[in-house]
Amino acid sequence: MNKRILTISALILIGIALIDWWVFRPKRTTAAFVDHVSQERYEEAAQMLTPPSAIEVTSGGGLTLVDHAGTSTTVQQEKLPFLSGGGETDGPGDFSMTALQGGKKGRVDVPVVLYLGITGGKIRIDRVDTF
Repeated sequence: MNKRILTISALILIGIALIDWWVFRPKRTTAAFVDHVSQERYEEAAQMLTPPSAIEVTSGGGLTLVDHAGTSTTVQQEKLPFLSGGGETDGPGDFSMTALQGGKKGRVDVPVVLYLGITGGKIRIDRVDTF
């Protein structure tokens, strides 16, 4: 009887752990990606992307971003890094990141907004807006 109770208890705990992992996976994935990009660890961030979405560092230190439709956008180094948020609340994807450095004389320069989605534990670049 005790073995049966222990077995059932272990299965319940394993089930709870799996449900917790599954439910909070998108938040952990989002947090990891945002951390990599905002800390300029682009190689790690690129490994989290679902092709054809891509992030590549240019020879000048900027970034070439490729969205899920294959559209390429280059962001100059002066605008980096990307920080979490800043996109339209009703924009595409699950979350957004904005690069807006490089302003002069106290003025904010034109931002670049990344709209990102989560698919099966991987990130996709839904759209890149440059204003």
